[in-house]
Amino acid sequence: MARLASMLAVPAAVAVIAAPAAADVPAVAADRTLVASDAASYDVFGYGLAIDGESLLVGSRGSDTPQLNSGAVYAYRRVGGNWTQSQKLVFPTALRDDQIGTAIALSGPVAVAGAPGRGVGGSAFVLRFDGGTWFSQTEVSDAAAGSAAEFGAAAACSANLVAVGAPNAAEGVGAGAGRVRIFERPAQVWVGGQLLRAPFPDPGDRFGSALAMSGEFLAVAAPGDDDRAVNSGAVYLYRLVSGQYQLVNKVFPPVSFAEDWFGRSVAFAGSMLVVGAYQSDLAGPDAGAAFVYSVSSSGAVTAVRTLLPPLGSANAEFGNSVATDGVSVTVGAPGFLSGSTLRGASWVYFNADSVADAKLAPTGASAMDLCGLRVAVSAQAVVAAAPGMQVGLNPSAGSVLLLDRTRDCNASGVPDSIEIATGVLFDGNGDGIPDECQCIADLSSDGVVNGADLGLLLALWGPASPSFPQFDLNRDGFVNGADLGMLLSEWGPCQ
Repeated sequence: MARLASMLAVPAAVAVIAAPAAADVPAVAADRTLVASDAASYDVFGYGLAIDGESLLVGSRGSDTPQLNSGAVYAYRRVGGNWTQSQKLVFPTALRDDQIGTAIALSGPVAVAGAPGRGVGGSAFVLRFDGGTWFSQTEVSDAAAGSAAEFGAAAACSANLVAVGAPNAAEGVGAGAGRVRIFERPAQVWVGGQLLRAPFPDPGDRFGSALAMSGEFLAVAAPGDDDRAVNSGAVYLYRLVSGQYQLVNKVFPPVSFAEDWFGRSVAFAGSMLVVGAYQSDLAGPDAGAAFVYSVSSSGAVTAVRTLLPPLGSANAEFGNSVATDGVSVTVGAPGFLSGSTLRGASWVYFNADSVADAKLAPTGASAMDLCGLRVAVSAQAVVAAAPGMQVGLNPSAGSVLLLDRTRDCNASGVPDSIEIATGVLFDGNGDGIPDECQCIADLSSDGVVNGADLGLLLALWGPASPSFPQFDLNRDGFVNGADLGMLLSEWGPCQ
C-alpha cells in the first residue's frame, strides 16, 4: 500500500505528539444504568450503540425475537431529563443468527441497524423516526460483496446518505479485503450508489471495519492495513464532491507498529477525528491507544494528541471503541481490569488535553461486563455499553451505563457525579446532588427551612439513625449542635 501513501498530496502528520500514559482517574458510577425491558440471557444488549440529541438506540444482536439471535434494537427518548425506553424494534422477517443491531448509526431521524449475519453476506435496515415512533423504512444489501462479507458490521449515516461496511468482502484478492457501499435517497427511496474500496486492496485489510461521517467527510477504517507494518492499520478519508466521495487522505498514527490495529474504531464530529488502536503497546502489551486528529476543510490531517490508559494496562484494549461530539472524547477499554476482575471501563475527556476527567465503570461484583465495548457521547450524556453484564439471573444480558452531562449545577462544564467523585463538590446525603445546589436543611421538603424542620431534627437528636441519615446534615454520625447550626444558617425559603 506504499503506492497510495506516495500518491496522496496531503499526508498525515509525521511527528509524534508526546503524551504520557494517563494516570488512573477515580471511577465514577453511572447516573443511570439502562437494561432491556425484557432482558434475557446472552442478548448482549449494548453491542450496538448510538446517541444523537434526545434519541438513544441500543442494539441487542443476541435477542431471540423472533428467532434465536435474530437481533433487535431498543429505542430510548430523553423526556423531562430522563431516558425512557420508548419501544423495541423487532423485524418480522428476521431469521436465526441475523444479529440485527451489531452496528448502530444514528443521525437525527435516520438510523441504520447492521445485520452482518443475515442472508449470504449480510444486510442492514435503514430506520426512520416519524416524531413519535421508529420504524424500519427499508432493508439494504450488496450482493456483489459476496458470501460471508459481513455487510452490516459497520455503518454511518446522515440525513440523505448511508454508508455500510462489508469488511470481510474478498474483492478479488482474498477474504477480508473489505468494501463500503453508499446508499442515497434522491427522493424518499433509498437506492444503492457508490462503491468504495481501497485503491490497492489486500487480504486482511478489513477496509470498512469502522465508519464515521462528519459533514462532507467520511472516514473508513482499515485496521489490517500493512503499509507501515503488518496489521498496523490505517484510516481512509473521503470528501463528498459533486455527489461522489473522493479519497483525499490516508491517515496513520504518528508512529506505526505491527499488530496495533489502528482503525479498530473511529469517530468523527466537526473537525475532530478520533481513531482507536486497541492493540497498541504504548502503555503495555495490547493496552491500546486512541489518537485525536484535526481535519481541515480540504481534508488535511494534523495529529493533535495521543490518549493512553494507565501504564501497565495489559490487554485493556483501550480504543476498542471511541466517540466524540467534536469537543469531548470517550474511549472504551472492555479488557480493563478492576483490581483482578475483568470488567472494562471507559475514559471521558471533556478538555483538549490527554488527562481524563473520569473513568466510567460498572459497580458491583460481576465480571466480564465488557464495559466500553461500545461508547457514544452527546451534549446530554456519555454512554458506555457493557454487553457482558449479568442482569438478574441472566448472564450476558447486557446493560448501558449513562453519565448525565446535564447534571451540572455549578455550570463548570463537568457533570456533578464526576466532581462529587473527585471531591470538588460535596454530597453529604448521598443523593447524587451536590449539597451546595440543594437545600439539605429542608427536612420536610416543603421548600422552606422553618420550625417544622427544627422539630424533626430535635426529634432525632443523638446518634444518627441509619433509617433517617438525612437528619445528620454534616454526616459525622450524630445529630447535634453542628447540625443545628447548619439548619439555622439556612433558615427561610430555599434558594
